Amino acid sequence: MTKADRFAGKVLLRKRSSCIADLEQLYAERDELIEQLRQLDAMIGATQAYIRELDIRAGDAPADRRLRGARSIREMVLTVVTQAGGPLRASDIQARIEKEFSRRVERTSLSPVLSKLRWAGKLGHGEEGWSIP
Repeated sequence: MTKADRFAGKVLLRKRSSCIADLEQLYAERDELIEQLRQLDAMIGATQAYIRELDIRAGDAPADRRLRGARSIREMVLTVVTQAGGPLRASDIQARIEKEFSRRVERTSLSPVLSKLRWAGKLGHGEEGWSIP
């Protein structure tokens, strides 16, 4: 191996190290943005629930489907878990959905939604139940 080859190898190694450092920084920035997105999603859910509650109290029927009560199980789960402020068991989530939205959600429908939200990073699950991470 010539002196030029060794020099070129060292230069490439430095460039590789620099690229790895850049990549680690990008990962860190991405993780921060994901956390900010989770927080915004939680705030959106809570705000939508509050608007819906105000509309119900006022007797208004909002035109927006998301606020009218014709919400998906996913949206209802995120809303009740966000409002709870702490972990909820699946049975508690079912009860709160029924109370809040006047909709009965079967456990066989709820469980897959909870799992999908967990894998999407929107819900966490621990010994005490489901919560916003």
